[in-house]
Amino acid sequence: MRDHEVAFTPSSNSQTSQGAGMADDGDGTLLLDGGQSKFVSSLHYALLAEEIQDIKALLGDKSDEEQKEIPQNSLVDLLSLGRAGAGSNLERLLPHTQEQRDTLLDVYFANVDPMVRITHRQTLTRNYASYMRETHPLAFAICFSAINSLPPNVVQSRFGEAKEELLERFQLGVEISLARENYLTTSSLEIFQGFVLWLTCITKEEDMGKAWALLGIATRIALHQGLHRDPSLFPTGSMDALTIELRRRIWHQLGHLEFRAAECKGQEPSLSEDYYTTLFPRNVEDDELINGASPGPAPYDEERFTSMTFQLVRYQGMAALRRIIRSTYHLERRMLDSGLHGTSKPDPARELQDLYEQIKKMLDEVHEECHRKYLRFCNPEIPMQRLCMGLASLLEWRCYLLFWLRMPRAYRDVVFSNDIRKSIFEKSVNCIETINGASVDVDAARFQWHIGGVASFQAIMHVLSELRNPMFDSPDRQRALRALQMSRILRENNGAKAWQAVKAMIDKAIQEHSMSQRAQSQNSSAYASPSAPVAPTIQNDGNVRVYPGQGQLPSYVLQPSTYTQNATSSQTMQAQHQTSYVQPMGPMQEQVPPSWEDINLSNINNIVDSQPTPGIVPEFDFGFWGDPFNYESEPAAFPTEGSYFPPWAG
Repeated sequence: MRDHEVAFTPSSNSQTSQGAGMADDGDGTLLLDGGQSKFVSSLHYALLAEEIQDIKALLGDKSDEEQKEIPQNSLVDLLSLGRAGAGSNLERLLPHTQEQRDTLLDVYFANVDPMVRITHRQTLTRNYASYMRETHPLAFAICFSAINSLPPNVVQSRFGEAKEELLERFQLGVEISLARENYLTTSSLEIFQGFVLWLTCITKEEDMGKAWALLGIATRIALHQGLHRDPSLFPTGSMDALTIELRRRIWHQLGHLEFRAAECKGQEPSLSEDYYTTLFPRNVEDDELINGASPGPAPYDEERFTSMTFQLVRYQGMAALRRIIRSTYHLERRMLDSGLHGTSKPDPARELQDLYEQIKKMLDEVHEECHRKYLRFCNPEIPMQRLCMGLASLLEWRCYLLFWLRMPRAYRDVVFSNDIRKSIFEKSVNCIETINGASVDVDAARFQWHIGGVASFQAIMHVLSELRNPMFDSPDRQRALRALQMSRILRENNGAKAWQAVKAMIDKAIQEHSMSQRAQSQNSSAYASPSAPVAPTIQNDGNVRVYPGQGQLPSYVLQPSTYTQNATSSQTMQAQHQTSYVQPMGPMQEQVPPSWEDINLSNINNIVDSQPTPGIVPEFDFGFWGDPFNYESEPAAFPTEGSYFPPWAG
């Protein structure tokens, strides 16, 4: 370390408490100044200068006065979200009363924070009033995310305004405040927190065009602040324990958003483990992180359940998904390069078999690690811990499905045994059942804004494809059709274009199965044709409105546990398993028959409106992926007025 790259003891007067100076991790230098950070690669010529002010000058940094200037009408202004008018009064966009502000913070901690975890509860509570006074982007992002997590009727009764109107108002506040803070070039972690929190809420189908582009900008801002370099690689004293954890949390939340946005757009994820050194956040509670304190000798990854465990399970699953994409991509490149250069090609069958064994071994290791560190401490009777167990299973199943779908279709039947194919089918059904179960879990009603965003089109389309394949003997066909039918019911009111096409395909599959069952019944005279069911209606149960069929869903927790459903649910499940047919969907069958050509699963957002060709079922192969981020318009179960943030055990 050079003479001017001194270690320092951080102060404790801000959320990102740290002093001023420079820190070097070998690959670059982090410029630290008053809670702000800027990363400079070791390749940059500016580091040839000896003084920190000279380095900043060579980097083109603006003065504090220049940074406060409001962007004008230019391309940068448009990138600054386009609504940073000089005459805008941000104070008028904030909640009008202190009671509303306090309520929104409570809702944020109850509904949003457990699913996002990029803020520190104690520090945010302490600084919340000052954020409001300063019309800080984080204040508007908290208000936006809280309103976004509530049902419209709760918003209307609690705040006296329509949900859409409040979302528009707080989003305008987010955009203007970010632009005024020059978020494109900011070195402030707190401003970036507000940006990422807002992006977490808008990363969904109806806003994906905007969110996709803004996530690219967010990635550049994160690199600018050095979030891709783990703080432990810098000299001791560069950052306090709280700042270290917040930087890790924000980086991995951004990576999670970028991965899911890439799914929705049919693109490969931009971030790879090869490009960053940032470790996962520590498995600690917020009250264990003291602002201004040194990291200390505490173990990095304690084996227990904390408020961070849900996110850590998610991040481990995402890392496994990225490794599968990278492995299959490398094989694809090797095959392509050998063809272009006329060299001998690798044996695809052998390569795919070896790759499958490697991935299976990797997933077994991830499963064991998750169980050892986190899941063995989970009690499925506690809602948050039950969701964590379900998430771990869901991600593991998705990994196998992702590998299968990235494999060329021509090799699937040739390279792998029918048992493996059946296993992939069963894992896909598990995925659908897991999401259905979480969607109607009353204890998870407050998280439906997040859970409802998982559509699992990958699994649904794979199951539909296999059910229609005459060459494949689908195991447990009844169970698969029940899972599809439940997905159909839960998305009954979802008008998104992709869901409309997928629901029509589900209807057709169920209709074909019912017709087949009736034909067999007539031939064997074993039983009479079932009558059409009553159209599904929403049931009311105290403070929570729940879709029908909640007790009919199988347990979506894979790991063995002592958790058992109540007697009513168990009886319902037994009766359902004894049923030899799936009831037809009634009036929904009158819709136009779907066509497999209606969906371009390399880009699920851009479904075409072409009419199906009668009597022709084209080949179905969606190659890469097509699982979008959010197609929910309403949650399947949500708390009503008076219970929007009930006591939470877990």
